[in-house]
Amino acid sequence: MTCIFLDESGDLGFSKHSTRWFVITIAIVSDFRSLERCVKKIWHSLPEKYKKHGELHANYHDDITRKKMLKELVRIGDLKILYAVINKMNVPIEKRNEENLYTYTTRVLLDKAQSLGLIYSGEQVNLCADK
Repeated sequence: MTCIFLDESGDLGFSKHSTRWFVITIAIVSDFRSLERCVKKIWHSLPEKYKKHGELHANYHDDITRKKMLKELVRIGDLKILYAVINKMNVPIEKRNEENLYTYTTRVLLDKAQSLGLIYSGEQVNLCADK
């Protein structure tokens, strides 16, 4: 079964305090355990001071940890990664509904994965989204 992990960076708001960029990334693997093992391996190697956020997040960790994570990800033979980067300043005012932007961007990524043959119509897919 194909497994898709989805995560976003930035926020969906459009106020002066909001981020300029919104990014959604999907990681596609055939065995979710391979990605889970990769994350656990890095997590367990972290000093306690880096665990205070409760998750691996590139923004919270140092270059050494980010490089270790990338080296582990490379070892997952069938890992495919797709992402969408949105400059929110270019989003028309009538399209600035947060739920619609998230849903639309996710749908674009999943459609792209299907058009690239990474997922198939009718195929059972396990989708895990970040909290």
